[in-house]
Amino acid sequence: MHKYIWSWSDEDGVYTNCDDSLEEILSAVLSCYFEHALISTNENIYSIAISDDEVDFQQFQISQDPADIASFLENIASSLGRPDKFDIQQIATDL
Repeated sequence: MHKYIWSWSDEDGVYTNCDDSLEEILSAVLSCYFEHALISTNENIYSIAISDDEVDFQQFQISQDPADIASFLENIASSLGRPDKFDIQQIATDL
């Protein structure tokens, strides 16, 4: 069973996905936006480094909270001129 269900809407439609971790969600989305995205974990914080031909190296830190990650991804999309929206829901917990 997957731990998260998440939706990504853009100008073409709405896409629903399932993943086992928030890091997998971040990686899936950021790899669509940037050539290079490195995600590392430190306690309850993700450190994210991104770059590509159009965006200089940028570094971010974000909490490992579904709502914070959805907001972060929307802000990244907006900075790229994209209307994308995200929703992430936890559907299972670790036992």
